Amino acid sequence: MKSIVIPWQRKIPLLMLALLCLLAVMIIFSPVADAAENEDTVLVFTIGSSIYTVNGAPQIMDVSPAIIEDRTLLPIRFAATPLGAEVGWENETRKATVLLGTTFMELWIGQSNAMINGNVVPIDVGNPNVKPLIISDRTMLPLRFVTENLGCEVQWEQATQRVTIIKTGSATDAGKIPGISVDPGKISDVKQPGIDPGDIKLSDETSDSGKDTGKIPDIKLPGIDPGDIKLSGETPDITDIIKIPITLPEIFKINDTAYYENYYGTILTTDAGRLATPSKTYQWGVTNDKDMSLQYFTFFLKPDGKYEKFRASFFLDSSAKADLVMNLRKETKDGMVLKSLTLKPGETLENVTVDIGGVNKLCIESEIRINHGVVKKIVVGEPVFINSNINP
Repeated sequence: MKSIVIPWQRKIPLLMLALLCLLAVMIIFSPVADAAENEDTVLVFTIGSSIYTVNGAPQIMDVSPAIIEDRTLLPIRFAATPLGAEVGWENETRKATVLLGTTFMELWIGQSNAMINGNVVPIDVGNPNVKPLIISDRTMLPLRFVTENLGCEVQWEQATQRVTIIKTGSATDAGKIPGISVDPGKISDVKQPGIDPGDIKLSDETSDSGKDTGKIPDIKLPGIDPGDIKLSGETPDITDIIKIPITLPEIFKINDTAYYENYYGTILTTDAGRLATPSKTYQWGVTNDKDMSLQYFTFFLKPDGKYEKFRASFFLDSSAKADLVMNLRKETKDGMVLKSLTLKPGETLENVTVDIGGVNKLCIESEIRINHGVVKKIVVGEPVFINSNINP
């Protein structure tokens, strides 16, 4: 067969055409890649609600965020996973780990210090009582501390009790710390229901095992041996932190009339029917024994000066025609107000916490006036006394 030779004068236009095609492909696909890298992630949580959103899409948790020591605590997997972080748990040392890019975080149950990339960092400089806790078999971590150290912006709306977490695409750290990963272990919370993002196939993807789908494989790499971490100056060695005995908070359930005294219109009960609300049925609590109109809803609890905190949830039935103010007072019905709450009809304020150090009697009182109409139900759900009892 006779070969065909293309004169060099004709090769130049063909070469230019190939270069122009390559340039066009680069121009077309480069902005798409940049846009994906710079895409923001926005999470919104509401105190007392098991529903949250990821970029506007509703998701469901099996536990609600709680405010403890004026800080929002949450099973951190629900926040960290949508941000692209890996969450792990070491049962022996009761340590939670969070890994995102070049940030490796370690937090211990009951400890006010955490480790970030091998450096000891206080979780809350102004309040050493802010610590990871296990509550109702759930590992609860301080939300702001974790997400801010992952490079996110955290916003708080007092009126709606809403926390918004924003991670910009440019805030994602490239690469990972060599030799570090997290061991998922058996963490004390459950996997978020819903679709695993790694199972979603885009229209131009195939099931070819050789193709990168963007899903992070579940690979267990050797973790850091705490004994190998050297800290500068007088910072305590991490092995000393692990050896500190940990004691969870002492939580005393107020479900015994020995610690309760009715003043007007209330009963302490474990009757589920009386303690049922639209969002939850409490196991024990204080409620009214009949419909209320133009009267007080008032009772006493007796910590006898032995406890540091009081915590309970407060519910006002939607039968009320106006907001109801409820005061928590020291010692007497007219005593110093420790905390004042405003309940809206149909609203629940979850896990309200009050300092009661040195208080012998705690008075919880409200007055139902003519503008409230007839109120069917008020519930003070699962009241408890709390002592931290955690080694510093």
